[in-house]
Parts: sequence; structure tokens; C-alpha cells
Amino acid sequence: MFVVSANFRRTSWQTLSRLADALPALEERLTDVHFVSLSTCNRVELYVNSGCTTPDRLLSEMAEACSLPSESLPDFRAELMVLDGVDAIEHLTRTTCGLEAIAVGEDEVGGQVRRAYSEAIKLQRVTPELRRVFDHALKINRDLRKIDELPDNDLVTLALDDVHADIRSVLVIGTGVYAREVHQILHARGVTEHWNFSTSGRRVTLPFGSHRVTQSTLLDALTKVDLVIGATGASEPVVTAEHVRILQRTGHSVPMLIDLTLTEDIAHDVSALTPVTRLSDIASAHQVSAPLQAESYVRLQSQLLHHRMTAVA
Repeated sequence: MFVVSANFRRTSWQTLSRLADALPALEERLTDVHFVSLSTCNRVELYVNSGCTTPDRLLSEMAEACSLPSESLPDFRAELMVLDGVDAIEHLTRTTCGLEAIAVGEDEVGGQVRRAYSEAIKLQRVTPELRRVFDHALKINRDLRKIDELPDNDLVTLALDDVHADIRSVLVIGTGVYAREVHQILHARGVTEHWNFSTSGRRVTLPFGSHRVTQSTLLDALTKVDLVIGATGASEPVVTAEHVRILQRTGHSVPMLIDLTLTEDIAHDVSALTPVTRLSDIASAHQVSAPLQAESYVRLQSQLLHHRMTAVA
């Protein structure tokens, strides 16, 4: 197996956003390849079965899917990381365990890997080789959490670390698994009033209830909440500069804004009018090292798996 990784540690946020947008088109170009694609708030990665294609071809396909001009290809390739063999196994395992996350140890990453793997199985992209390394990574993640070797971090908590204001109401953009996780985290922090905006029209299911927000009621909801969190990665920004200007003109306070997406639920130009905490801000403010014992365990288990797979081959 090899992996081509674009991630927040070495890839610009602009390139990450571009790749996240281009991922569906890229997957359509790879009908002859066995792979698992993983797209989260801070990485876009393809884990590819050995022998069915080459890293060079994959890098070229990624650049074409992003519609990049030929003169920018060297810079684009320099932003991506290619690993194979034991290094690829270790990277997948570290990623699954949250050791490569902005919020080191974040449990949500394991769920994202599991869902990406399940989707690839459904699409018949998974070979025995890929199945073995993904099953391994998910097992190591479970093992480390059972023995409490990973910190309990999440992006929402990091984003709110320095906030001392009383937050009682939140509007979360998105109805997927991650958006529900954001609601749960904030509920545990004492937020009592939850509003939810769906880009698809789907209703979010929460054990403590929420107010449903549509495009026609969005501005009114913005006047009633203390905090807005983008957690879906909509094709177009949901909160725009015009929304903020209207709030300011009519004397309403602009809620605190946090965007946890690559493709921006809160428009880029909003930042010129009011502060917006984005992934890049969280990443630069919180650089936490992974626990050494967890690091060593992941490395050892990855080496053992690679040895077993190589011996069988």
C-alpha cells in the first residue's frame, strides 16, 4: 500500500480546500484503481493498493482534477506527501488514532476513517491488502483508547479555549455525523439552546432537541445565538459578509464565528468585518505533541504488521 497525503502539516489551506472540492471528480478518474479516500477538516488522502497504479500517476490525476496549470505542478507536488510500505501503514494508524490531528487524540478521526473505509468497501474498491491495514489501524485505535493512552481533545474545545464569555446558544451549520458531534460537545459544555442549519434540507436528530434553520430564517437565527460553528463544508458559504453587514447596520451583535471546514461555511470575506476562527488559526495556536507511549506502540504494531504481510508475500 502507498498513500498520497495532503495535510495541514505541510499543505497550504488553499490547496487542501481545492483538493476537497475536487475529490469527487478525482474519484471518477480512478475507476481502475483500488483505494480508500479520506477527506476530513484538515486532510485529503488516498490510500492505494500496491501495484494497481503509481504515485506519479496519482499526483498527476490530482493536479488535473484541481484544474491546475502545468507551471504550478512542481509546487503542488511539493505540498503533498507520498509514503509506502511500513511508513504508509504507520501514517494510516497514526491518523486513525488522532495522532496526526490538529487536536491530538481527537476521537472523531477514527470514525471518519471507519466511514471512509466502509464507503470504499461498498464501492468495491477495497482489496485484501487494504482491508488488512485498515482493520489493523482501527484495532490499534480501539486498543489505545481502552488503555487510556490518548488525550481527550476536540477542535471545538481548542477553538473555545480562550473564550470566557457565557455561551448559551449555538447555531451549527450541518446535519452530518460531525455536526451532531459538535452539538454534543457544546451541550456538555453547558450550551442549552441549539439551532441547526441544514444545507440539504435534512433534519438533525439530537437527544436534547434543536431549532431548525432554513435559508429564509437564517438571518433571524443569527440575531438570537451567541455562537455559530460551520461543520459541514457546503458547496457555497452559508454565512456571508452581507449577513454580517445587516446585523451591524441594524444594531445587532454579531455572534462568535468558528469555521471547522476546509471549503468554508463562513465566507472568507466575513473576516474583514468581524473575527472568524478558522482551522488555520486553531492549528497555529495549538501545537501539542502526541504521547510518547502511544507513538511507540503505533510504530511497533505497524512494523509487526508490515513484517507479517511481507513474509506472507
